[in-house]
Amino acid sequence: MADKTDFTPELTLTPNLDAAAAAEAPQAPEAPALTLDPTGAVDAAAAQKAKDNTRTVGFALTPCVIPEVGHSNFTLGENEMAMGMGIHGEPGVWNGPIKTADELAAESLDTLLKDMPLASGDEVALLINGLGATSIEELYILSNSVSQQLEDKGISIYRTFVGEFATSMEMMGPSISIMKVDSETKAMLDMPVSTPFYCQK
Repeated sequence: MADKTDFTPELTLTPNLDAAAAAEAPQAPEAPALTLDPTGAVDAAAAQKAKDNTRTVGFALTPCVIPEVGHSNFTLGENEMAMGMGIHGEPGVWNGPIKTADELAAESLDTLLKDMPLASGDEVALLINGLGATSIEELYILSNSVSQQLEDKGISIYRTFVGEFATSMEMMGPSISIMKVDSETKAMLDMPVSTPFYCQK
């Protein structure tokens, strides 16, 4: 199912100090505000804009086991898959026979575009994300199917990302995300990134 969660990051730290000790304790510097460019300009609105223009749907061929729970949140039979399951192992909107990449691309895009309509001439960024146990070859097959069907609708793809970006333990399956882009969001997508998880020059 399409995802449209509010972007409201918040972190509150409450030290275990009585009032007197708290008054004497050194004060930590205020955390910097969210910044999206090297100049330090605050632009949480840009992050909200990106979120508002992004939709995601996923499907699984196997469930995952959350270690603390010790069992999967849903079960699948042989040659059965789940459409619309959650990243934390929540059950999908339907379980049924495994479909081809073209069929899954078509159903996924139908779901996404009903929630965020796009017109011919619109431009998107495409993310094909592996959920933990899906081969890169299978992800590229799905990427090809989604890309072709977007192009058939007159929707151009600015950039495509394929790989494991947000996994769900050992779950086999992918998620598909599309973000409608303009000059502002394209500039943000192209900014340099250097983290242990993802790098981009």
